[in-house]
Order: sequence, then C-alpha cells, then structure tokens
Amino acid sequence: MRISSFGCVLTAAATALTVWMPTAEAAEVKGVARSGEWLGNSTAAGDFDGDGFADLAVGVPGDAVRRGTEQLPGAGAVNVVYGSANRLKVAGDQRWTQDRAGVRGAAEGRDQFGAALAAGDFDRDGFDDLAIGVPYEAVTRSGERRVAAGAVNVLFGSPTGLRAARGHLITQDSPGLRGRSEANDQFGTALAVGDFGRGPAADLAIGAPSEDFPSHGERLNSPGLVHVVHGSATGLSAAGDQVWSQDSRGIRGRAEPFDEFGVALAAANLGRGGRADLAVGVPLESLRTDGERQQYAGSVHAIYGSRTGLDAAGDQVWTQNTVGIGEAAYGYDQFGKALAAANFGNGPRADLAVGVPNEDFPGQRPNTFDAGVVQVVFGSGQGLRARDDQVWSQDSPGIAGEAESEFRPEAFGNALAAGRLDDDGLADLVVGVCEDQATEFDLVRGAAHVIRGSPTGLHANHDQLWSQASPGVPGAAEYGDEFACTGSLLWSTPLTAGNFGRGRTADLAVGVAGENPSDGSFVHRGDAGAFNVIYAAGGELQGAKAQLWHQRVPGTAR
Repeated sequence: MRISSFGCVLTAAATALTVWMPTAEAAEVKGVARSGEWLGNSTAAGDFDGDGFADLAVGVPGDAVRRGTEQLPGAGAVNVVYGSANRLKVAGDQRWTQDRAGVRGAAEGRDQFGAALAAGDFDRDGFDDLAIGVPYEAVTRSGERRVAAGAVNVLFGSPTGLRAARGHLITQDSPGLRGRSEANDQFGTALAVGDFGRGPAADLAIGAPSEDFPSHGERLNSPGLVHVVHGSATGLSAAGDQVWSQDSRGIRGRAEPFDEFGVALAAANLGRGGRADLAVGVPLESLRTDGERQQYAGSVHAIYGSRTGLDAAGDQVWTQNTVGIGEAAYGYDQFGKALAAANFGNGPRADLAVGVPNEDFPGQRPNTFDAGVVQVVFGSGQGLRARDDQVWSQDSPGIAGEAESEFRPEAFGNALAAGRLDDDGLADLVVGVCEDQATEFDLVRGAAHVIRGSPTGLHANHDQLWSQASPGVPGAAEYGDEFACTGSLLWSTPLTAGNFGRGRTADLAVGVAGENPSDGSFVHRGDAGAFNVIYAAGGELQGAKAQLWHQRVPGTAR
C-alpha cells in the first residue's frame, strides 16, 4: 500500500445559512422546480450531436410528469444541455420523459426515469446515444403487473441531437433477452458503457441489484445480477446478451441474500487485451475478517473483455482483505458503493478507484465513523494488481479538511468520477464527500475533491477542493444541498467530466440534488435540485464562468 499526499486548495467556507438567489451565471433548463425532484441525481456526458463538444444529460428521477390534469409524482425526467465552443448553452436544451412523443413506454408515478444514465455510440454512426435507467418501471407480463421490475430507455444521437426515433425500451422480458422481469428487480439501477467484444459498437451493462434467483436449493432475496447487451449497426441487440451473477460459471464467490451485485458499474480497459473490462460493485457483500462475519463489508468483481465479449476466465474479486491491499474489511464499510475507471498513471492501462464511504477510523481520534476512503488499484498487462495500491481519505497528508462524523458521516468516496481535467494527458479523480461547509449544525452541504493523475499514479500537486462556497461558483453552500454527495439518494451518480467547451480539457459537472432554488420571495422548493458546471482553463478547473442550472422556479419567467 502507498498512502498518498498532496497540497490542496481549500476555499473559504460560508459561516451562515444563506438563501439561494439567481445570479448572472444561473440558467434554467426545461421543467418546473418542485420539492423532491432531485435534479442532478445522475449525470452523463456524450457528444449527442457530433459537433465535437460534449453534451450533458442530467437525471431528475423525482420529476412529476403532467398528463392532462393528472400529476404523476416521481415519474422522472432527463434534461439535456448541449455543449458549444463557449460552454454549455441554454438554446436547444431538451427535456425527456416517457410521455414525450416517440419515447417507448409510458410515464407512471414513481418510475424514476433518469435514476441512472450512460452515454455511448451503440450503433456506431458517429453520434453518442443515451441509455436511461428506469429502475422502478412496472412491467406487465401475462396480465400480471410487476412493480419496480425496471427498464432502460435508449435515445439515439443525430446531427440535431438526441431524438426518439428508433429508440429502444429494454426490460428483462424483451425478446431474446435472457431472464424475465419480476417485481422489485430494479433493472436499470446502474449502467456502464464499453466495447466488451463481439463487434466495434459500444455495449451496455445494466445492473439489476435486487434481482432474486434460486441458488443451491433456495431462493435468494436480492443477490443481484448484471445484463450485458451488445451494440450493433441497428443499436443494442438482444442477440448474444450475457447475464452475470456471483453464481455464473467461472465467477468467484457465491451469491448470497442482499449482496446487491451490480449496484455500481464501471468500464475501461484494465488490462489483458484491447477490449473494455467491467468492474461490478457488490457493496453489501458480507465477508470474514479475523474469523468474524463482517456484514456489508463489500467487494468488487473485475470481469475481463475478449473477442467474444466478457469472459469469466481470470475473474478477480477485490475486497479490503485481498492480499496486498493495505486495509481490512469490516462491517458496513460498503467497499464498491461507487466506482470509477480511467488511466490515472503508473502504466498504460486503466486503473480502478473504489469508494468505501462507510469506512471508520477507529483508534485515531473520536467521531470518525463512516468518514470514508477511496482505494485505487492499478491496471497492468495482466489486469488489476495489488502492487502500488493507494488509499485516500480526508486524513491523507495534504488533503484539505479532516475526516469527521460527529454530526453526520462525511462518506468520502460516496460518489466518484474520472476525466482529464488538466493538460498532462492522464485522468484525474473526482471524489464526492458529504462535507459540512459551515457551522457544526449546517449539515450535508457537500464538496468534491480533485486528485491529480501523474506518471506514478494519483498525487498531491495542485489538487483542489470544490463546493458552492468556492470563489466564482454560483449558488451558496446551504443546509442539505448534497453537492457531489449521494446523501439521502442511496444509489446515484452526481459527478461527471466532459469537454463542454471553452478549453482543451474536460470540465466538471456536479449534481446538487438537495438544492432549494428560490423565486426571490424566500419560498423554497426542497430538494428540487440543480447542477453546477465548473470549467477548465489554463490547465485546471477554475470558478470563473462556472454555471448553476436549475428548472424554472414558479413565479419567474423562463
């Protein structure tokens, strides 16, 4: 193990509760801000119109969809904002729901359309497409309604951006797909895109972490599984789809109740060939440490790509008990709750960052329960390896702040993202933390650490800490904002990186699902949500020109 250190820029924190007010850098997307909509719960970047600039898709899974006079709470929506030479632009933004013309399926209350997002070119036409998780979609088969079985909508890119034409609706009842839809499978909870084999188009991995199935003579509750649907010239195809679980032949370990295999996913070439590989988080896996059962300690599987798709041969299981990993697995750590894969350095292969948001620091000082760490395992020609692994926390030398949990667990590593945020050609790691940014009673404002890649791996130089209290970042750090923090949303992805314009390197989009936008009359829409975009310039992220996006606040003009 190598404990890493760095010098980080810590911005001034607000010292009192403030009311969000519109600024010159605030912009509106389609829709109306209402309590509990969670704009910013999920994010994904892709070039949907092929203009060379990344576009940003943002999930609003709690969005209430109106159908005539009927309101459908929690049906869900996705906002899409398009990049340009300057930065993300208001013109041409889109709002997608399952009630929009041409979109497969129909909006229903509590579907949570947009709870997960992933972008990739599934039909290899040069335009990225968007996969949208709808984990609480009800699926009807043989006259029986299966609540929360789950589905995935796919919208295809074009020269004019995303469009509904040719769109897919994928469920476990789709013709040719293995398995079947059952109540509470939550198919579509997590998504990841990569070329796992079988052709040049991007493939889609879909997590169904609450899937039940029989194992060793008994039926298990929520051991979880992952489907892989392969891309083709006509889009995603059920032909040759794969289903993975901890009971799959060749996969190490064993399926157990409530493991939730597939609740987090990441794809990249971790080694062993030229294909993408798939990392699967199993954060509720129970393990044994020092002879004692450690409930919800967590694990991660690495399944490697091949010419014929993902292959169980050489499957790896990583835990904090793995030989060479400098930690130990204990109950409720939730190793694998968040994943990010990219080349952080220390070799030509992609590396894997694993969030362990409930890690405790016993014996160091009081009140550090669920402070959280991030474990980084490096890729090689033989796949992931334990050698040179890194462990990061807010107690790492040089990290801004310190690990705390007296009033609220900080959950460092509850959300992760990776992207090339500077000019060195290597990916940097963004780590979400449920940081308190003001007095001890103003909780869960949230922050994001940026840890830089280097030829020897992640390191300290010129690293940054961002929040809504950072200079230039619009909005204000307020109680319950959950900037870069999953917080009350157990499985969400509020961070993504993409070059949205204005520079050569990637910019950072941060969901603020608990944001309460105001119409200026001090009337708040609790948890309506928003998202900040922080742009890169001069080789690093800068607050100048940052944007805050939210849906229209009732009582204001669009």
